[in-house]
Amino acid sequence: MQLYLKLLADFYDQKGEEIRLLGWPSSFDVLQEELGQIGLVAASQFFSRQDLQAHFMRRQLPLLAVSPDWRRFFLAIPAKEEEGWQVWEGDRYKGCFSPAELPQQGFDIGQLLYLIIPRGWSPSPFSSESISPIKRLFRLFSAEGRLVGYIYLYALTAGGANLLVPVIIQAIYTYIQTLQWVTGLSTLLLLAAVILIVWVVVRIAQYILLEHLQRRIFLHSTLEIVYRVPRWLVSAVIRENLPGLINRYFEIFTLEKDISKLLLNLPADLLTVLLGIVLLSFYAPFFAFTVLLVTAFVVFLLYLSFEEAYKNKKEVSNRKYEMASWLEEVARAFLAFKVTGFPALLYSRTQEIEEKYLTSREKYFRLLLRQKTILFSYQVVIALLMLGVGAALVIGRQLSLGQFVASELVLFLLINAIQDIIYNLDALYGSIVSIEKMNQIFEPKIESIVGIPLPSSSQGYSVSFREVSLYRRQGERTFQVLKGITFDLQPGEKLGLTGPMGSGKTTLLYTLYGLHEDFEGDIYIEGINLRQVDRLSLRRRTGDALEVGEIIEASVWDNLTLGLPHLSWEKVMEVCDQLGIKEELDHLPEGFFTRLPPQGRGVLSGLTKRKLILARALLMRPNLLIVEDLFVGVDWEQKGPIYDLVLDSGASYTAIVVSQDPRVLQKCDKIALLWKGELTFYGTYEDFMKTEKLFLL
Repeated sequence: MQLYLKLLADFYDQKGEEIRLLGWPSSFDVLQEELGQIGLVAASQFFSRQDLQAHFMRRQLPLLAVSPDWRRFFLAIPAKEEEGWQVWEGDRYKGCFSPAELPQQGFDIGQLLYLIIPRGWSPSPFSSESISPIKRLFRLFSAEGRLVGYIYLYALTAGGANLLVPVIIQAIYTYIQTLQWVTGLSTLLLLAAVILIVWVVVRIAQYILLEHLQRRIFLHSTLEIVYRVPRWLVSAVIRENLPGLINRYFEIFTLEKDISKLLLNLPADLLTVLLGIVLLSFYAPFFAFTVLLVTAFVVFLLYLSFEEAYKNKKEVSNRKYEMASWLEEVARAFLAFKVTGFPALLYSRTQEIEEKYLTSREKYFRLLLRQKTILFSYQVVIALLMLGVGAALVIGRQLSLGQFVASELVLFLLINAIQDIIYNLDALYGSIVSIEKMNQIFEPKIESIVGIPLPSSSQGYSVSFREVSLYRRQGERTFQVLKGITFDLQPGEKLGLTGPMGSGKTTLLYTLYGLHEDFEGDIYIEGINLRQVDRLSLRRRTGDALEVGEIIEASVWDNLTLGLPHLSWEKVMEVCDQLGIKEELDHLPEGFFTRLPPQGRGVLSGLTKRKLILARALLMRPNLLIVEDLFVGVDWEQKGPIYDLVLDSGASYTAIVVSQDPRVLQKCDKIALLWKGELTFYGTYEDFMKTEKLFLL
């Protein structure tokens, strides 16, 4: 274990205490103690195979795999100098492996898997820090440092080859004048051919590397978004238009297009300008001085307007997404607009956003036009100066005709490079805005991945609330939605949670489920404080059938299993049969493999969708089951058997069921009545009927 600690300390550049000589850990607690010596913690991970493969592809965090009996240990660390993962089994180094090879090296879902991270760390490929957009762009490039470095190296080579051509032309002109046709000229022609071939090869290599870079940006950004979105804190995104926020994902493709210009053309153009000035100084120092002076003045003018141009480009992007969000809203609620005869709001709101977009675009265009006018003027001034001064130097015999021709060719390349820079200005602003827009997806805080994993239980979890309160802010007003809730639920008990609409039932369930983290008081699950529980293990051990349950755009089978590999066909069929939806799902065009539209619209009835959500919760093999009042308004003949199944006293889970139906509550071991956020009753159904019977009337 000492070897592992040294390897991890080196990976994170951690400077902890002197590492004590310890043996291999025998439990999770001992592992945490040993890692604590160097300021690291182990985050228990409940990976599916897809999760595990996605982690391997990201290549960010060391992963420790431990056999279930804590006798075999495997450590994988992302290699710094090469692609792949360096792997140790025990004290033995096994080699460097690709992501596809790691499952065969001990890193599979059959092992206990732990991410090893610094204490207090949370993963983010971008950052929620308040830093400048330019730094964000550099951070993206530094993350792909090796590829970007090679692209720049090839740009340097291509730029150098470009500028050697005028020098060779001058030399050829000299040889022609002196009639040295045989040896010197053939050598120069051969050299020119080699230089041009090198230029072609490095340009092709640049395009190949750029393609790989664009693929990596797409792959890593997509994986990180998929990683973060389910882990967003509810409080961080509760007021966000989430589909509109995710629209920023499309900036990936804008970024790919713009960075191709920045990495292929801009470095070569800047290098051509720089080396061109240096080369001109060899012909006539006055040339170089003049070009350098005018260039410095132009750069200064562009610098003064850079921030304004960036802000205007950002405003154009904001208005673009505002329009996209509004059109999505029109499509979502098209029936509301349809049945009211296309109300004025539809057109007035659209026109308002159009005017904002066109105004911001006009401002950006004017500024960009001003910058381009400066650069075009720069081209003209440099060309006239060089032609006039060059001709005067030739007439004064201070410059040969061959040197004049070569210098004008260099000037031609320099002017072309400047023209290319002009056309790439918009790409520069666009890439900066794109990366900042993409970063908005990464700004919401995510749940901590560090915590104590919940153990499996054959009886269900015990649940305890201790003076739990929750406050919500609405404008300037703060109000209390939960008020000192206290109760105990024993393993395997079934709790009926009831109360009028707005009493806090859903809020209580969300708090227990770990969706509201800013509560006061304490909640214990199996004796572990909810604040210390690993959220992923909580959700893997909890089945939820909430009113916000989603039917995703996937097959019926995927909606039922969510890709969980341990679910067998027989088990899925058994649960669907118990809930009475097996026959209906079987009769779909492709049975359980029929692809459903979002929310199952037009394919599944409302009742079937609710049953499917409940089936998904039961298939999780939960230790804790949470069921909202999904079947309100459904006649008892249909929902009675469902609650018989859910509230079966022999079921190996603890259940909390929301209902106002006395026939459902009668099946529960305990009843909890919420009234305006307060727990006004907690006890058996018999006692409830004696004291709170009027509530059910």
